[in-house]
Amino acid sequence: MAWSHPDISIDDLLSLIKAFVDMLVLASGYQSSALPAKWDPHNVTKAIRWGLFFEHVIEGLREGTDYEGSVRELDAALADLASHPLFPKGLGLISSETLSEARLLVIEQFLNSNPLSASHISSLFTSAIELDKDYVSNLDNHSKRDYFEKLTAQMKHLNLMPSEDGTPNGHSGIIEENPNLFGQLPFLTERILRRRQLVSCTSSCENVLDAFINSCQGLDPPVSPGRSEMVEEFLGWKQWRSRCLSYMLNKRTIKMLSGANLIFSASKEHWMKVFEHSINSSEENFLEVMEICLLGIVTKRWNSFVEAFIQQVCDFVPVSAQFSKVCNFFQGNPEEITMDSKDKDILDYVTVTLTGQLHKLCLVQPVLISAAIPPWCPLFKIYMSELEKQFDGTSTIRCDCSRDENQLHQRCEIGESIRCLYIFHLILSVPNA
Repeated sequence: MAWSHPDISIDDLLSLIKAFVDMLVLASGYQSSALPAKWDPHNVTKAIRWGLFFEHVIEGLREGTDYEGSVRELDAALADLASHPLFPKGLGLISSETLSEARLLVIEQFLNSNPLSASHISSLFTSAIELDKDYVSNLDNHSKRDYFEKLTAQMKHLNLMPSEDGTPNGHSGIIEENPNLFGQLPFLTERILRRRQLVSCTSSCENVLDAFINSCQGLDPPVSPGRSEMVEEFLGWKQWRSRCLSYMLNKRTIKMLSGANLIFSASKEHWMKVFEHSINSSEENFLEVMEICLLGIVTKRWNSFVEAFIQQVCDFVPVSAQFSKVCNFFQGNPEEITMDSKDKDILDYVTVTLTGQLHKLCLVQPVLISAAIPPWCPLFKIYMSELEKQFDGTSTIRCDCSRDENQLHQRCEIGESIRCLYIFHLILSVPNA
């Protein structure tokens, strides 16, 4: 055996690493159920101390008799662990090297939480201050001065301290720090600065694009109604596409997609039992179960859908014309496409569960309904029937623009549903498996 750590066996270490990985998943902001994970300062401190523990283990290997052999054995065991299909994909590159900077990994996972709420940031800084008390007390005077100089500079970058002339310091420079060398607080501050800079750049890009769109609108000759309609169609399409992609690429959606993949890898009897309490507890939980089920049907095709969706461009077909094409396409009995048994079981479960409360289907994201429910399914026909009534204004459910014939459902929920059906069934070409 190459493993040479004096205080812990490799099997015991791997068991602790598995628990550490579970903690890192929670640190990213969500539980496996996709509900938010809340962290107080005490638990943040415990998580960072876990990182410190693994750093000490790797340091202990360096002092052992066969460092290279121990690292090779550990990396091989970690690669085998990460190859498991249920291992979090975002942590698939875990190795002895990442464990040697485990505190960095923990803090970055906490900062990947989206959105970064004030209470979450407060917990992180409270924990970092608590940890750095011990760190700073053990430094010599020269190192203490370096620590506080770096921290003061970063506080100025965050506009937490005024500059010498009394005005806020808006300097955007970022100092690269490492918690192993400078403590937790300067490193955390540096990462907050980096994230703020990225958000600022993104916001600037959005402002430029909005200004460009507004200028394009201003350039349209008022005497050309055809071009005016094209601009209106493009803006409606842009707004719809943005909402769809926001859902498809949202961190919550991705985590629910991962959770659905895990849930439906179990037997039908098992996952039905898991959902049994939730569907009867509240409407919010009921809709969440339906969302998980529909995501479970499209798990294998999700990446293909996203890639194809991103590549689409506006074809300037009005919503009314899109709906006409959709209705013509689905006339008669669409050919039933073979589904695998797992997807068929999920679809049957959704159909039975929605019996008597089909109106709740309209509360699910239209992009998910269009992607997951096949046209030959009775549930799809009921959905189409209700959509036709809403489009014609004969349904009890009416949108704000249904009274304005000029808008023609360009930017309402009905138009969003029609656009999704049109794109997924008439435009996109995504394999069923």
